[in-house]
Amino acid sequence: ADKDKPDENSEETKDKSSVESVSDLQPCVIPTLFGHSGDYIYIHGSSVSRMIRTLTYSSRVPLCITIALFESFVLAKAAFHHSANYKSVVIYGTGQLIKDKKEKLEALTLISEHILPNRWDATRLPTDAELLQTSVIKIKMENVSGKQRNGPPGDDK
Repeated sequence: ADKDKPDENSEETKDKSSVESVSDLQPCVIPTLFGHSGDYIYIHGSSVSRMIRTLTYSSRVPLCITIALFESFVLAKAAFHHSANYKSVVIYGTGQLIKDKKEKLEALTLISEHILPNRWDATRLPTDAELLQTSVIKIKMENVSGKQRNGPPGDDK
């Protein structure tokens, strides 16, 4: 293995996501895992969590999701020019609670496969009790914006 290149399953190369919402006029950002298919992002959490309760108080809730993939630090001669190589997206959309058991299992499979491919088939299916304790939100991606940086430092000459 190339010692200068991170392992694709290492912490350095995994994408990170957060869900942003407002509850009682208080902004809230929660790191979360996700899966995606077509124009939809899927997130999950405890059915009694603040995030899930906030996102399910009505049938369609506006929200924002950020996803960032950190690739490497970019170190320069001057600290002012330090940076990072990364890719990121900001997604605005509306979320709705998935109530159908089959659709919920499909979404949980997408989330699991996004985290670690082929893991879902190596595990047992969730029990009915586990499914009741887990909520899944389906988010229609309505507006997506991306940003990335890739290159050397911008040192002064």
